[in-house]
Amino acid sequence: MEVESTPVSPSKMRRGKGNELPPHEGELDSKLVVKIGAKCTAYDERDAKWYKSSILDIKGKSAQIHYEGWGPKYNVW
Repeated sequence: MEVESTPVSPSKMRRGKGNELPPHEGELDSKLVVKIGAKCTAYDERDAKWYKSSILDIKGKSAQIHYEGWGPKYNVW
């Protein structure tokens, strides 16, 4: 199944209203638990946009991210 993914410009995102920006630095709960398979929003530095994503793997403090609707060659650590 192929999923269409549309990047959302940070200027069109609102906190707490869907398409949310990540919390400001320091706002994350220190007990935050990140799990493989969790859905998230990830920033792609290659084109400076936020995308719907999921976590594929976790090693230490790093997570491998899959951008929804994109092939595996675009997965990043």
